[in-house]
Amino acid sequence: TDDKASIEIRDGLLFVAANSIGRNDRVAVRMLMPATFFDSNNNLIADSNFTLEGVQQEEEQRVEQQIAEAERRAWFESITPNVIALLTVLSVGIFVLLYRKYGRRHSTATISDRETILIPGRLPPAIIGRLLTANTTSGNQLTATIFDLSRRGWFRIKENEKEKTFFSQESSEFQIVKTDSSPHDDLAEWEKSLVDFLNMKISKGQDTFKSLFQKDASEATKWFSSWKSLIKDDFESRGWMDKESYKGAWINFVLQFPLVIASVYFLVNGGPVSLILLVTSTMLAVASFSIIRRTPKGEEVYTRWKAYKDGLANADERTIRMEKADRHFIYATAFHLSKKQITTLIEQTNTDTTTSSYLPWIILMAGSQNTPASVASSLATLSSSGTTTFSGTAGGGGAVAGSAGGGASGGAG
Repeated sequence: TDDKASIEIRDGLLFVAANSIGRNDRVAVRMLMPATFFDSNNNLIADSNFTLEGVQQEEEQRVEQQIAEAERRAWFESITPNVIALLTVLSVGIFVLLYRKYGRRHSTATISDRETILIPGRLPPAIIGRLLTANTTSGNQLTATIFDLSRRGWFRIKENEKEKTFFSQESSEFQIVKTDSSPHDDLAEWEKSLVDFLNMKISKGQDTFKSLFQKDASEATKWFSSWKSLIKDDFESRGWMDKESYKGAWINFVLQFPLVIASVYFLVNGGPVSLILLVTSTMLAVASFSIIRRTPKGEEVYTRWKAYKDGLANADERTIRMEKADRHFIYATAFHLSKKQITTLIEQTNTDTTTSSYLPWIILMAGSQNTPASVASSLATLSSSGTTTFSGTAGGGGAVAGSAGGGASGGAG
């Protein structure tokens, strides 16, 4: 007998009330039994508030609560199908109305969207790449910009032989080399930032694609975050995105969120039919991003460049002009084309002459053969190496599929 138990003998019955504390919960215990079962000399703690009538009343209340809870659940189960149907229709209706008002795409009926290999203009690969890849800046755009700066004479990219090890079977690695003299062309602010970053890395001897971000990783990651902000500022200044559509996206998300909460509440209290609302409202909340649209100008630019991207992706069906091969290669990298697609693209280019005749800013390793396949493999691996490295270490996302290691040793010396 202690402060956790209350015992009393009354009318020939022993009243015992105790609290049993388990590992996870507290259990109240009430027992009634004849007092003759116990020695009358026991020292008992009497509780004048503990009576048989009180125990019976508590039991009646417990039964009433169980009945009320059963009735409440039955009521919820009876109304849940109708409520869920109504709220699901409401969820869909909200999205449709907001999409029609803020997200309906502008017509580009006067612009051809057929696949083409004609480059629509001279927009920087990082900027147009962002437009064609869900308005995000990734390691692909960074790699493409390095390629574009090299094409314009700021750098050279050189493939060097690499000794294979137990941990790596890569046969080569790509090095960024500064040219003797800088070109006089104008650079955007984000291009100047990249030139300064590469020159700093080259001065430290961190001039391979992998070492750009693997050495001094925190410093490189901080720079990359700043570089993406510069890209975003330039991108937004072009007026391609409809700012009003962002309002519609947020309104939809704010209105869908309470419906998600309601679906969870009814799922707990009304049964599995509430999953219909849960799935619908969740999907439409996520679909808020689809309400964001481009301006008429932005839609025209997107349509033209999307047709060009599709043309590069299906380059096996056409002949690529050799004199445009370097720009095709750069844009293919910025557009997230796969390693296989880039390989096919290069193979379709007229490669009867050496690589230096149409890609003078890339110096491939000397090999025993200079075939279209060997050149294509090395160039695709170059693209893959850069985008995979930058995407993985700098949070760029969207790496080109395929190996990030060295490529074939064939190619021009």
